Formats: sequence, structure tokens, C-alpha cells
Amino acid sequence: MKLGKSLRSTIIKSMILLSLLSVSMVGTLWVVQEYRRAANGIYLLEDDYITTRKDEIKTEVDRVISYVDFKRESTELELKESIKTRVYEAHDIASGIYDYYHEKKSDQEIQEMIKETLRPLIFNEGRGYFFIYDLQGTNILLPFSPGLEGENLPHLLRSFI
Repeated sequence: MKLGKSLRSTIIKSMILLSLLSVSMVGTLWVVQEYRRAANGIYLLEDDYITTRKDEIKTEVDRVISYVDFKRESTELELKESIKTRVYEAHDIASGIYDYYHEKKSDQEIQEMIKETLRPLIFNEGRGYFFIYDLQGTNILLPFSPGLEGENLPHLLRSFI
């Protein structure tokens, strides 16, 4: 009987050990599978987050580019309008000088008065000034380089080419 009890005890212990081993293996496989599933889920969430952020950044960059284009266009229009206004002002000044002096002074004297009246006028934060050319391309007024006044600039430029 002792042998039967011992055999029975060994079989029971073996079955318990085999059951524990089986449960451990199944549990380990289940944990590994869940870990992989969670890791894959994290990867998918991360990929989705990155894609979403890229789309948001692209949208924001496109919005900024549109805003810059809009500002460039509106600034260009404002600048053109400002320059146009300033040219009309210079024309009014020149016309006023001519109308007042055309019977009192020579055309050369009037031209000199107009030049010297317009020469110091600077606008657009120091970037704008008036210049005058005659119809043959001769420089009449060039405030930033008075030494070139009287020169035919298109002719000078052709000689450099």
C-alpha cells in the first residue's frame, strides 16, 4: 500500500505540477500577447498623433503663408497708392511753380526751382525720393547722386554692357 500511495502521490504531484506549468505557460503567452497588443495600440496611437500633428502644422503653415501673401499684396497696393499720391503732389508742386513763374522767369530757371524744391523731399520712411528724366533719358534730378544729373543714364548703362 505504501507503494500505491507513493505512486498515487507522485501522479497527483505530477498532475498538479503539469497543471501549474500549463497554467503558467498559458498565462505567460496571454501576457505576452496582451503586451504585444498594447504595444501595437501604443504604436498606432503614436502614429495617429504624429499624423494629426503634422496635419495641424501643415494647416498652420498654409495659413501663415496665406497671411504673408495677403500682407504682401496689401502692402504692395498701399505702397503703389502712396507713391501715386506722392507723384501727384510733386506734379502739383511743379505745376504751381511753373504757373506762378512762367511769365517771370526762363524755363531753365523754373526747372532749377522745381528741382531744388523736390530734391529734399523724402517719403516712405526715407526710402522714397523724386527723380526726373526728360524724354531722351537724360537725368534731370537724382537726389541720391547729383553728380549724375545731366547724364543720359540709359546711354551710360549701355556703355557698361
